[in-house]
Amino acid sequence: QAAAFMAATHGRLTGRPGVCITTLGPGALNLTTGAAYALLGAMPMVMITGQKGVRSSRQARFQIVDVVAAMKPLTKLSRQIVSPRMIPGV
Repeated sequence: QAAAFMAATHGRLTGRPGVCITTLGPGALNLTTGAAYALLGAMPMVMITGQKGVRSSRQARFQIVDVVAAMKPLTKLSRQIVSPRMIPGV
């Protein structure tokens, strides 16, 4: 949560997007409060989260969360990037 608030505040103070990174699953969901704060205050920020390979994951499935769906109402854009080739299109 602190990383999201710091990124949002950086965006508010500088006008340039602040960036924060989290781990997968519940760690990614910790960004939701900061994302809502940034959205309501029109603060530019970029949030990057991790995710396990869904097809190859046999253990710790409880950490697989649909972060894209969770973030859609709180962000202008929420995407899952599964290949480096997708990055220029985002």
